[in-house]
Amino acid sequence: IIGYRLDVDPAPILFISASQRLAESVSTGRVMPMLRSTPALYSKLDKSRSRLKVTEKFISGQRLGFAWAGSAIELSSHPAQTVLLDELDRMELDVAGEGDPVSLSEARTATYVDGRVVICSSPTIEGASPIWNLYAGGTMNRWTWPCPECHEYFAPELSLLWWPDKASPAQAKRAARLICPHCGAQIEDKHRGAMNSAGKYQATGDPDSDCASFWVSGLASPWKSWGEAAKAVIEAERSREPGKIKAVRNTILGELYKFEGDAPLAEEVKSLRSGYRSDELPAGVLALTAGCDVQKASIYYVIRGWGEGATSWLIRHEQLFGDTDQ
Repeated sequence: IIGYRLDVDPAPILFISASQRLAESVSTGRVMPMLRSTPALYSKLDKSRSRLKVTEKFISGQRLGFAWAGSAIELSSHPAQTVLLDELDRMELDVAGEGDPVSLSEARTATYVDGRVVICSSPTIEGASPIWNLYAGGTMNRWTWPCPECHEYFAPELSLLWWPDKASPAQAKRAARLICPHCGAQIEDKHRGAMNSAGKYQATGDPDSDCASFWVSGLASPWKSWGEAAKAVIEAERSREPGKIKAVRNTILGELYKFEGDAPLAEEVKSLRSGYRSDELPAGVLALTAGCDVQKASIYYVIRGWGEGATSWLIRHEQLFGDTDQ
C-alpha cells in the first residue's frame, strides 16, 4: 500500500504500530529495503539527512511518517491521506488521555476528501477485541473458497480442521484434512493453492456500512500447512496453558480466543436445590456472612450460610432504600 500510493498517486501516509520498537523495525527492516530495491521509489526518495530519518521519510515530496500508539504528539499533529494501523488489538486504547488510536487516526485524514484509515490486526479475546468489534460493525467480508468435490463455497476455520482421534502432534501433522461443511469431503492440503486462486470474499454483515471489513483464516495462508496448524493446536491444548492456546488461535488461525472456566452446567446447579425458607438455617450451616453493595440511594445485601467444604446456602437477600451518605 505504501509503495503503490507513493509511486502512483503520492499523498502523505502515516504508519502506526503498537510500540516504538515495532514502528522503527518496520521503517528500517521493511520499508527502506523496499525503497532501495524499487527504482521508481528510490529515485523519488529525498536522501538529504534532514529528511531521511527512521520515523520520517519524504518520497515524491510527500511525508511518510512512522508512529506508535503511545506517541500522542505524532498521532495528533501531521495530516495524512492514508493512515495504516498495524496490530490494533496490541495498542493502548487511550493515547495519553487524548483518545483511542482509531479516532485519532480518523482525525488525521479529516482534511482529505478521499482520506481513509486502514486497520489490520489479529483478533484477541472474545468480547474484548477492538479489531473484531470493528469487523462485526462493518461489511464482514469472509474469505471463502470452493470445495474441490462439491464446488460449494465455505470459509475455512478451526472447527473444520480434522485429524484422527488421539493422534500425536506428528501424526496430526501428516494426516490433517479440512472437512467441507456442505458435502463432508476430506480435503487434502495439496488443493489449497487452487482453492485460494478460486477464492472470493463474501459479505455477511451490513452492506451499507461505511466500514469495509474483511476476515481471512490463517488456514488460507500459503506459509503454514494445515498439518502444521493441527500440530500447533494439539501441542497448545496439551500444554493446558491459556497463553499458548490463545497465541495459536489468534496468530496462526486468526480466530478469537474464548476463556473457558470450570463452572458446572446450569442443570447441575439446579439439581442441588433443597426445600428451605428464607431466613431458615438448613442443617450444616456453621457460620453466616453478609455482603453489601452500597449504591447512591440503596444498599443491596446478601446473607449466606456456610458449611463444610465451602458449601453455602442463600439465607436472605434484600435491597434497603435511602440516602446512603446519611
